[in-house]
Amino acid sequence: MTLGLALASLNCGGLVALPSSFVSEVDNIEGGASRSLPVRFAGGACTIGTSTARTVARIRPTLVMPTDVVAIADFTSDLLPPAVINVNVRCTAECVGASVELSGSTVSEAVASGTHALFRMQHIRPLPKVANRLVVSISGTAIRFWLNGIGFGPFHTAVAAPGYVGFNVANRDGSVPAEAALVRLQVFAPA
Repeated sequence: MTLGLALASLNCGGLVALPSSFVSEVDNIEGGASRSLPVRFAGGACTIGTSTARTVARIRPTLVMPTDVVAIADFTSDLLPPAVINVNVRCTAECVGASVELSGSTVSEAVASGTHALFRMQHIRPLPKVANRLVVSISGTAIRFWLNGIGFGPFHTAVAAPGYVGFNVANRDGSVPAEAALVRLQVFAPA
């Protein structure tokens, strides 16, 4: 894959606070107002998480990104069962992205009619407690994703408008905290 212009970049190594061009927030999976989220900075990572069921913690650039982007997230996580980690693109009222968890990987879109899985694969999953790379590329209606260098797609989405790009960790049931340590988040225009 060839990358174009860098649109946003966050390298968590050595940080003690997020730069002003990024924000951390938490909200309910069903929507509603976002609230500020504390971030832990240690070991070259920005760690976010939530212990509340059906909530999502995220780090994202403050600016809306163009419609077509390539987003790259390097992260580690214990990947305990309630944790779902994803990279979303084109997020405003609608959203599309790739999520990974111990039970597999999914590409899904959230539109007015509900959330729809575009792809689901049980044997494609991240590794707990080691560095993983999740890449999401979207151009026109085609979305592709790579997990640790293995690529899938294209899948086609109805989400068409520009929007935010975010690195997220969701907690399905609140049984234990869901956390992820973001090492690096980069957003590029496709070449």
